[in-house]
Amino acid sequence: MTVLSEGQYELDGYLFGLGTPVRLLSGGDVTSGVTVRVQDQDHPRADQLLMGRDQLAPPSREFTWLVDAEDAASELARLRAAWRADKVRATPGATSVLRWCRHGVTYWSRGRGRDFTPLHRDPVEPGRRYASAKWQYAEAQAYLDTLVSAELSLTGSAAPTGFTLPAVLPWILGSVTSERAGVVTVDGLAAVPFRVVIAGPSTGSATNLKLAGPGWLLDFGALVLKAGSQIVVDTSWIGSALMDGASVAGTLSRKSTLTGRLQPGTAEFTFTATDTSRTTKATISWRPAALIF
Repeated sequence: MTVLSEGQYELDGYLFGLGTPVRLLSGGDVTSGVTVRVQDQDHPRADQLLMGRDQLAPPSREFTWLVDAEDAASELARLRAAWRADKVRATPGATSVLRWCRHGVTYWSRGRGRDFTPLHRDPVEPGRRYASAKWQYAEAQAYLDTLVSAELSLTGSAAPTGFTLPAVLPWILGSVTSERAGVVTVDGLAAVPFRVVIAGPSTGSATNLKLAGPGWLLDFGALVLKAGSQIVVDTSWIGSALMDGASVAGTLSRKSTLTGRLQPGTAEFTFTATDTSRTTKATISWRPAALIF
């Protein structure tokens, strides 16, 4: 991953901003505020309004660039390709990632590029090109680019990175079923989605997989996780549970949820599995919320 300098941006690997041939003339700030989609209805028999569920509509930001390169036309084509992101826009639910550095802090956001428009050529320097576009946020917040993770291993003896001691609660040593728990501090300004990777045992298989935190549970019941396999759960707004690329969301118990969030503050995670080798482990990762729009 590219380390960004002050005033630089990166969209799915394409770098622009200070120190690049694609200079930012305007933009970089949120240009449309968060709006609220309401589902209010007039009361049919009273002077009242029936309040429905309110949903936040994420904002957007606009960019205007000067493309000043030896081959400006080719650089403009690369900028256009990055912004249109054909693979992303053709896939329902898929998003691009926009990163930027400001005041020494690198931020991370999900969304899609919109409305790419080539503008006029420079009347004095015909080799220069101009363009504008919009970035549509997928959420009403952005994150620090630093990925925080915590690991729960059934046999590990050391406290996972970021855990507050005592991070290990007693688990049943004489049984096939083991439990590991740890306490973490979730930084940031708001609740955040997270990603879970449950790696299968070194030998044999694991069942009765459960991972829980404050307000959420992932219970895979009788699902068999074989050695060398892994389950990946993404609780972002697309919500998915995959084992080796195939969906296993249907194996989750009714009490489970794919839309869990980590709230700022202290949280305790517990991981349970039936595994004779006690080598199955779960890794939870997230980015702290840094900007609220």
